[in-house]
Amino acid sequence: MGIAHLTLRNFRCFDQLDLTIDQPFLIIEGPNGSGKSSIAEALYYACYLKSFRTHRASDVVRHGDETAFFLRLHGQLADGDSYTIQVGFEDGAKRVKVNDMIITTYKEIMDYYKVVLVSEHDLGIIQEGPEERRSFINQLCVLQDPGMAELLRLNKHMVSQRTQLLLSSQCHDDHFVLWTQQLWENSTEIVRRRHAGLALLQKEVTYLATYLGFELPSITLTYKQKGGSHPTFTEFWAEYQTNTFPQEQYQRRTLFGCHLDDVVINFGAKNARLYASRGQQKLIVLLLRAAMIRVLQEQGGCSRTVVFVLDDFVTDLDKKVMNAVLNMVQSLGCGVVITCPLVDMVSFSQGAQLVRLA
Repeated sequence: MGIAHLTLRNFRCFDQLDLTIDQPFLIIEGPNGSGKSSIAEALYYACYLKSFRTHRASDVVRHGDETAFFLRLHGQLADGDSYTIQVGFEDGAKRVKVNDMIITTYKEIMDYYKVVLVSEHDLGIIQEGPEERRSFINQLCVLQDPGMAELLRLNKHMVSQRTQLLLSSQCHDDHFVLWTQQLWENSTEIVRRRHAGLALLQKEVTYLATYLGFELPSITLTYKQKGGSHPTFTEFWAEYQTNTFPQEQYQRRTLFGCHLDDVVINFGAKNARLYASRGQQKLIVLLLRAAMIRVLQEQGGCSRTVVFVLDDFVTDLDKKVMNAVLNMVQSLGCGVVITCPLVDMVSFSQGAQLVRLA
């Protein structure tokens, strides 16, 4: 597994939890409200320093004791070195340590520990709008290179600053041109990284689909760049002034950049959102997330702890499909955590640890 121990204090429904993990596969069983998803959330939080269920750190504090929580995760890398990640939240402030050293960003955690999680929310990758798919491909790029997070932060800032200029009388001066060029350059780099990540993901999705052992329509991923691409800013600027700038003045917002792009997910040459059933959509999402694991492993991530967390996501699949998915998940060679209502719903051919929650 790579994870040896998880400690929680005042986290969600847990007053106190001390969980020792001694198998590569962990099954967490229990009824609704018993804390299955809270353990999945804690494993995610230790990687990204945020929840996949809420944007506010205070929301994960145990009800009735709403001042602080504590999370500690201890594990071992493939080379034998151990690591400890600690996250504390108190009086509105978050404090994070890795091996007793204070850190300020999750980028420093990813040298030791990475999590790929799939939950019901991830159906939004297919069912919802472009923002969900951009977030998905951005996460892959950040896992590949945490420096991507800074590029995305800067992009958001540039769009905001440039839009403010667009709404003012400064949208014709050199300052506006400079912000436009900076946004174009930043977006170009982000798009380059997204294209590269998507190509790797496509390769691994295709491989995993054949590994399932039953025929499946082809799954294809296509990057859709709004406004097209230009090799130089000079060429972009010439077209922008004629076509895009008048529209921006009319709509009063920035109408170019990677914050507007999308990823088209086709299933058998048709849009998966429209033509794939809910069960097929779940299978596609599982393959996408599992492919992320393989991309990380192919890029030399095996020395660090990589964990695939499936939060109550496979138990409503057809039994044949679920067994094929579980075999595929075992083949990834990473730690796996699965939460489910009943333990007899899932089984592993390799060693698995069972945790029952009341």
